[in-house]
Amino acid sequence: MTPGSISEFLAQNLFTVLIAVLVLNLVQRRYQSQAQKKRLATLLLAILILLLMGAAATIQHFQLHDSLLLPVFLLLAATAYLFRGHFFPFSLHCRKCGKNLPLKIVLFFDSNCCRNDDEPY
Repeated sequence: MTPGSISEFLAQNLFTVLIAVLVLNLVQRRYQSQAQKKRLATLLLAILILLLMGAAATIQHFQLHDSLLLPVFLLLAATAYLFRGHFFPFSLHCRKCGKNLPLKIVLFFDSNCCRNDDEPY
């Protein structure tokens, strides 16, 4: 395709996003007993990113039109939407009181609830 095409941009730059999501998944391993759902979610998100990156690289390799990315993207977005409970278990607010949660709870604890002051994070 032409230099600066969408497929070229995605094929080159989604690798960084994929690595960041996988590093987060590895960090979540430390909290394995408290964050099983969130760890699975980051792994599922990494799979979606890898599929999109593979589609972009394939389109770029065979010099196909970038419009072929649209059905792939829509399929992946529909999958993430239909299974949003598995893909996005992260919540920025406490389920019980509605307060903002610290980033540590958002990323590493499945409960999505505030902790008591006497409980360690």
